[in-house]
Amino acid sequence: IRVDTSTKVTISYPRAMYETYSKARGKEIAEGLKATNFEKSVINKGDKLRVDPSLMKQFFRTPVDSIISHVKQLLYASKRRGNHIEAILMVGGFSDSPILHERVKREFSNMQVICPQDAVLAVVKGAVMYGLNPQLIKERICPRTYGITVTVPFDNRRHPDKLKSIVEQREVCTDVFKIMAKKGEPLIVGQTSYEIICNPSRSTD
Repeated sequence: IRVDTSTKVTISYPRAMYETYSKARGKEIAEGLKATNFEKSVINKGDKLRVDPSLMKQFFRTPVDSIISHVKQLLYASKRRGNHIEAILMVGGFSDSPILHERVKREFSNMQVICPQDAVLAVVKGAVMYGLNPQLIKERICPRTYGITVTVPFDNRRHPDKLKSIVEQREVCTDVFKIMAKKGEPLIVGQTSYEIICNPSRSTD
């Protein structure tokens, strides 16, 4: 549904739904609406519902709030890394929603907000272009934190006792996560690499 945030939104529904409701409830949809809290904000005309924009916005409140919160977290993390982001590019089907578009522009008024026509197709077009020419993508953001499990000298101020072991008369802590790449770090395609030098825990290794 493409929602206009200033006028009533029209939603069409199949005739079979109307007949099923009437048969099950013994009354028409218009009568049923009068018994709800939506009597003044939803009008039934034929096979269509006319919904007030204020009510329609409520349906989108939770996903829109979640998106705004997530974008703020991403921008905050990026700023802490010393990056300066000036624009937001909105793609994907939900980006076509004026409700989301207006909220993003309002929340991030100090930034340029770009939403291409047919935002729903932007991701697909990008995937096709990347398939034809992988060199288009120069840098990625690490989606997760990656690392390996290592054994280190035991430190009772940092390590839990349950992970303490004795190896060749030495107290060590096992199953320590050694980070290689952190979530959110930029990765330059073909250039970013990581190296960790580890020593054997036992002389027999």
